[in-house]
Amino acid sequence: MIVGVLAILKAGGAYVPLDPSYASERLKDILADASPSIVVVDTIGRMVLGDVISSMTMVDPNELQDDLQHSERKYVESTASSLPVRNPRVSGLASCHLAYVIYTSGSTGKPKGVMIEHQGVVNLIQWRSKSIGISTSSRIVQFTSLSFDHSVSEIFCALISGASLHLIQDEIRLDQHQ
Repeated sequence: MIVGVLAILKAGGAYVPLDPSYASERLKDILADASPSIVVVDTIGRMVLGDVISSMTMVDPNELQDDLQHSERKYVESTASSLPVRNPRVSGLASCHLAYVIYTSGSTGKPKGVMIEHQGVVNLIQWRSKSIGISTSSRIVQFTSLSFDHSVSEIFCALISGASLHLIQDEIRLDQHQ
């Protein structure tokens, strides 16, 4: 999902992480409030969300990966060679635009979206990277769920510093004996 987050941000969008372990009613409330134009969802997420996302435009990263693996190498090479070498900017994107929305439990029990702008993310990541001393030789574990705000620090501190980002499976992350 990290590649999905990067793609969303690069395209000028904002992401709203959904944790499939949340109650389906909570997920429904979040989706109703956020009203996303596209939902990036894998098979498990599709099963959990079911009817809630049936009318939404969905992108399954696993299906995209399968498509790439089964496409002819010649096609991929010719497509890759035609891609721009430079890194184009998204027109009109500013630091005050949304980067992501994290939903809290809310004091009423109904999820409440907290909108985080790019400038806030950049300030946090620069400060945290400097204060901890993250460098190209650092190794960072992406331990928290994407739906938890701290995941932003784990992911982007590594990426902007050239550090290694290590992803662990949920089964290992949630096992108290490991």
